Amino acid sequence: ALAMGPVDLLVLGHTDRMGGYRWNLRLAQARADHVLNALTAGGGLTLRTALAKGVSDPRIGGKDEDSLSRNRRVDVVFKVPGDP
Repeated sequence: ALAMGPVDLLVLGHTDRMGGYRWNLRLAQARADHVLNALTAGGGLTLRTALAKGVSDPRIGGKDEDSLSRNRRVDVVFKVPGDP
């Protein structure tokens, strides 16, 4: 268990906009699942969810490699049960 007690964990996988829609969703889900599995290996999490966001929530616009690479990411949200 974590020092602060059990927490809920939401992991969101993102991709850049290169490639097809389905490919990006599969890739985003794989990213989220991988991070979720690594973070939950020690237990202590009450709710674990991994979601694919794909290309739907870009961090930055642009077509250059730097812009595209900033959109290839995983966001992790920790929430203590009972907090709004």
